[in-house]
Amino acid sequence: MQCKQCVVLLLLGSACSGVVISQEATGDSSTGGKSAAGNTTVIAAGGGASGAASPVLPAAGVFRLTSEQYRNSLRDLLGDSAPLQTIERDIVVKGFASVGAGTAGVAESAAESFETGASAAAAFAFGTKGSKRSLLTCAGTSGPDETCAKGFLKTFGRKVFRRPLVATEEASLLKVWKDVSALEKDPWRGVEIAVSAMLQSPNFLFRAQEGEPDPANPSRKRYKSFEMADRLSFFLWNTTPDEALLAAAEAGDLLTPSGLQAQAKRLSASPRARVALGAFMAEKLDLASIDLISKDAKTFPLYTPALAATMKAETQRLVDYVLFENNGDFMDLIDTRTTFVNKALAAVYKIPNITSDTLVQTTLPADSVRLGILGQASFLASKAHIVKTSPTLRGKFVVERLLCGEIPAPDASVDTLIPNDPNLSMRDFLEAHRKNPVCASCHKLMDPIGVALENFDGIGAFRTQDAGRTVDASGDLDGQPYKDLRGLAALLRKSPEVSACVVKDLLRYATGDASAEQDPLTIEKLTKTFESNGRQLAVLASAVASSDAFRFASNP
Repeated sequence: MQCKQCVVLLLLGSACSGVVISQEATGDSSTGGKSAAGNTTVIAAGGGASGAASPVLPAAGVFRLTSEQYRNSLRDLLGDSAPLQTIERDIVVKGFASVGAGTAGVAESAAESFETGASAAAAFAFGTKGSKRSLLTCAGTSGPDETCAKGFLKTFGRKVFRRPLVATEEASLLKVWKDVSALEKDPWRGVEIAVSAMLQSPNFLFRAQEGEPDPANPSRKRYKSFEMADRLSFFLWNTTPDEALLAAAEAGDLLTPSGLQAQAKRLSASPRARVALGAFMAEKLDLASIDLISKDAKTFPLYTPALAATMKAETQRLVDYVLFENNGDFMDLIDTRTTFVNKALAAVYKIPNITSDTLVQTTLPADSVRLGILGQASFLASKAHIVKTSPTLRGKFVVERLLCGEIPAPDASVDTLIPNDPNLSMRDFLEAHRKNPVCASCHKLMDPIGVALENFDGIGAFRTQDAGRTVDASGDLDGQPYKDLRGLAALLRKSPEVSACVVKDLLRYATGDASAEQDPLTIEKLTKTFESNGRQLAVLASAVASSDAFRFASNP
């Protein structure tokens, strides 16, 4: 790193209050790696519930930008063509990167990536006459003078840090501009280095959510005005606040319920909200696991990586169609007969007369055993083994992702390998497996659900036989029996736990708090709102943004 950058990063990093050192979060047993600030590793403090001190409101904390938030923010700051550096892998907690962001730091290798990315982005922005002059319209023919540079750094810094710069930050940035401009005899280069420094600062890479005493209730904190802009934008748009939201924060509007609701309504009406809530659904449905599918070519000759991509696209398209195009009932995802297939996926589903290489909408027969997201190949293939199915993985998904249940990890002594015995059906194997008392307590929660999907093989094709035996897809959900997926879907559609789980997950996603279920009053209130408004996800998102759990934090 060049010395002139090191100096300004140290200066800028000092303004990021509320962060602490944590070796545990990075898995680094040393005294801490280099951070984007050039000194020790900065790790977010908090983000989870505050335990006995406050069983309702989560604690304030600091959150590192997720990979998607980082990329989206760079695009919004510098344009859609801005080069995007791959950053440190997200930490996923409770299924969501936004929750894991409360424990994420910057290891030394990642700090180098942030430096490289910031330098590349700044060089892109100031690399051509046209792009740099669109950012600094005040610049003369030879480049910006001090007044122009100072005004730009103040305005642009407000966007980067998502709040107004303090006086010391303004002075530090202006000094960098002066020093680099003089050293390289190029005022544009001075702006480029100052912008690069801002994009590496903890004030950009981390979202400080500290709060302040709530004048109306001293037993809790309220989030500050610009913190609310940050929270609202990263929840509903998954990116940095726009100018209108920053202006509302500056006016204090976001500290009032009416002002907050007005901005939440504006953001929710934007196509960006559809993208952000689509990202939430992708995490809730664990669509990233589709990218890791591996299948035995001899057992599944129809399977290809291109087919896996189509499986993922089918689910994404269905979510978009049901929840956003039609503002539909979330439960329609459980039992809809509408889906989207191309020629390759139709071959797996045995749907005739599909000749398109792109997805086309189709309706499954009224008596089809395949329906909803649990009948889609994306779920069935990703929750299966290389050769065989896995009622355990499929049941675990339903318990954890749709019902928000907890399944503990298996004991280290337990053999979890599935025998590749062509004479042993999966139901036979599971019944033998459950005779082990170490396994039984967990498997009894998952397997009776997963066997409902045994009519579908490891890539989601329908079957009636397994190892020469007729598939028995009967099971039970909380003691309620069913014969197959259709019966399971009917029970899930009526289950109040499914609605409550959507609420818990969206609240986790919005607040970064892993322990949303520890706030039963908020969960109950939001669930009633969700249920009484046709279980529309957009309505729930607005209700979450207006909730006390989103606006307030517990006192430490």
